[in-house]
Amino acid sequence: MLIPLTILVRESASDPPVEKHIGLHPDAIARVEDGTDEGTIHLWADGSEKPYVLAGTVLEFVEYVNSFYMDDESEQEESETCDAVPTDNV
Repeated sequence: MLIPLTILVRESASDPPVEKHIGLHPDAIARVEDGTDEGTIHLWADGSEKPYVLAGTVLEFVEYVNSFYMDDESEQEESETCDAVPTDNV
């Protein structure tokens, strides 16, 4: 299961950031905090030394990840079925 994210990558100091699309395993997320630029957050994951920069707020990101987990759990519950097993009551 991967979370699709759009990160902002600054390729040079004079150019605006470029959007890049990545997939991130939720268990790889170490920390999320407010970014240095308004409207951005910093996401540390995968043991990276530098954070990924994402547009948005920490609260929005946490809600997104939590809903991603909840959607995945509800899909697993729906797909799990139990078959009746005959028993002998002797």
